Amino acid sequence: MALVDHTSIRRRWMAAITTGVFTALALANSGPAWGQDTGDGGGASAASPAEMMAPAGMMQMMMGAPSDDSDPAPLTGHGYLLDKGVFTTIDHPDAVGETVASDINNRGQIVGQYVDADGTEHGFLLDDGVFTTIDHPDASPIGTAAIGLNDRGQIVGFYAGADGANHGFLLDKGRGFRREGVFTTIDHPDAGSLPGTGTAVTAIDDGGRIVGFYFDATPMPHGFVRDNGRGARRDDGDFIPIDHPDAGAQPGTGTLAVGLNDRGQIVGGYVDADGRGHGFLLDDGEFTTIDHPDAASEPRLGTVLFGINNRRQIVGQYIDTDLRCHGLLRSRSTFTTIDDPGTVSHTGALGINDRGQIVGFSDARTGFVACFQEAPAAPDPPMSER
Repeated sequence: MALVDHTSIRRRWMAAITTGVFTALALANSGPAWGQDTGDGGGASAASPAEMMAPAGMMQMMMGAPSDDSDPAPLTGHGYLLDKGVFTTIDHPDAVGETVASDINNRGQIVGQYVDADGTEHGFLLDDGVFTTIDHPDASPIGTAAIGLNDRGQIVGFYAGADGANHGFLLDKGRGFRREGVFTTIDHPDAGSLPGTGTAVTAIDDGGRIVGFYFDATPMPHGFVRDNGRGARRDDGDFIPIDHPDAGAQPGTGTLAVGLNDRGQIVGGYVDADGRGHGFLLDDGEFTTIDHPDAASEPRLGTVLFGINNRRQIVGQYIDTDLRCHGLLRSRSTFTTIDDPGTVSHTGALGINDRGQIVGFSDARTGFVACFQEAPAAPDPPMSER
């Protein structure tokens, strides 16, 4: 896999989609919420619901990290492939913001996203060293994110529409990845239609079953699985809700479903009523909470799970008590920490295939070690909702 030079720049926040960062969920009309800036300088800045849909993390609402008052140092964001203990950096040649590798299938093909010089996000497929850009034709200048793929060449993700809402999609190439494909938009019927709400599709198995999450009009996040039995390209499938029973019911809490394997096992994360993030495995209707033993237990911190293969190996991320972020691999109840040796700040593990190859992202930062960046203030709600 060719390595591409990547320029370290001061990362910009995008209006609705960002890459590889987690921020706190905070609603402008709900008072000080989890991670919201209360003016005392002690918490992370607020993030709009739109920013909760970030492609690499998808879990900003799960974890908001404290930040200091100093001027942030330049950041460098890279995707990576971890294969048999060896890290290989993945940088899209057109990226100036950062590159994130989101998923890998059993053919070694990788999907992800990058930010260009205009601040627009693009999905990509990396196949045998060749990048192919993925842009939904209805995407606004905010962009498109490719999140998951299966061995049949079907790719899922989401895009920001002209209405400001986010929409899930399926890209079915049919006869090869490099041929022009067919996009199908996937919107949960209960998803909100205001800017920052909407649907994200995060994983697809070889049978066409998909998982993801949506923000309702509240906005609150909910996971879902959809299996219509007649192929994921159809838009008449049944959505089955995924809400962890221990998830809180107030703003800043909720459930996100993120990863899926061919055995129907699903992983993701939830925030409890105390604001703590937890990973979960959903297997045959039964939830199992999975927390890394070194994860901090304070509010806004914890564990997130992103991917699962057919061998039941799980990847994700956790924050320790020193506010350092680490990738994780869980195999047969044993945890292995994943830290890219090229970063001093944090590593996230997002996808794993049956060969044990892992993809994700890492960020390097000098000075104060912080897991996440600050987000801009949440927009005011419409007048009708005040």
